[in-house]
Amino acid sequence: MLLLNHKKKSKIGKSPGTLIYTGKSVDTSTIISVVLYDKDNYEMIECKNREDLFALLETSGKYKWVNIKGLGDIDLIKDIGAKLKIPALILEDILNVTHRPKLDYFENGLFIIIKHISSDPELLSQFHQLNLLMTGDVIISLHESSDVDFSPIHERLINSESRFRTAGIDYLLYTLIDYIVDKYLMLDDEYNDAIDRFQIKLLDHPQKNDLQKIQFIKRNIHESRLAIAPVREMLNSIQRVNSNLISTENYVYFQDTIDHLNQIIDSLDIEREASLTLLDIYLSSLSNKMNEVMKVLTIIATIFIPLTFVAGVYGMNFENMPELNWEYGYPSIMALMFVIGVMFVIYFKRKKWF
Repeated sequence: MLLLNHKKKSKIGKSPGTLIYTGKSVDTSTIISVVLYDKDNYEMIECKNREDLFALLETSGKYKWVNIKGLGDIDLIKDIGAKLKIPALILEDILNVTHRPKLDYFENGLFIIIKHISSDPELLSQFHQLNLLMTGDVIISLHESSDVDFSPIHERLINSESRFRTAGIDYLLYTLIDYIVDKYLMLDDEYNDAIDRFQIKLLDHPQKNDLQKIQFIKRNIHESRLAIAPVREMLNSIQRVNSNLISTENYVYFQDTIDHLNQIIDSLDIEREASLTLLDIYLSSLSNKMNEVMKVLTIIATIFIPLTFVAGVYGMNFENMPELNWEYGYPSIMALMFVIGVMFVIYFKRKKWF
């Protein structure tokens, strides 16, 4: 975090379009893969250097999907921008890995920032920036996270009967966005299940560390919504802008993704409200548990109050107490105290106090 803050501060005062990588990793290694496909062919190529990449970009008659993992090589990003005529301000946003999701049009293409969300069984959501550039017959996906697994999309591309082969490069753009949104759906289901399980746990066995878990769930839901809500705005802007970059027949698929996002955001709002009720359930459960303890203590105290009174009376040091000299005085008093205790227990049982 200190490294990230330091790099953000280094941008202060710089001119617009200055390329500064704000990621945490100091590893500048970059992995480049290129997929070439058309109606009849599919080929995936690993590029060893930028020269191989630029040569493949010159391939005509095929759609090209370039996937770049690792954003530490600023010179590579700069050269790609020069090759494809991408504005410097967009290149700056690519290297700013904490940027808000957005959509920008430039002279010959569009640029999208979207957040890829991954989570573990503890619901520790992690947000990774995925940059998508579409220009001509090329889409470039740039990211720094190893959690971005595009293998399901590759499997669809390999299938010669897939719509990918004939639907155009904008259909690939939709598929990449929809793939990320599907991850949002999975995360939303995880939140929903976690809240249901946690509600049952709080009702049965509330514990001291549950308050921290409640705050943890609330924070993750809030951060997830902050990452997801702008994606809906972004796709809505695609719908509003009449651009020849998106074909008319593919608009319907973007609208379907918007519908999914509406569902997710509504669900997150409900889960956020549900997470707020977790605190009420937690406090109520603790209160009930404390009431049970107090009830037991009260019952015990109530039983022993008359017994203590009897013991106190016969503990007084008066000379003229006939029972003190009576042969059966001690067992009689003990029997009396036992009977009093049993009577109170029977009374509490009938009142269903325990």
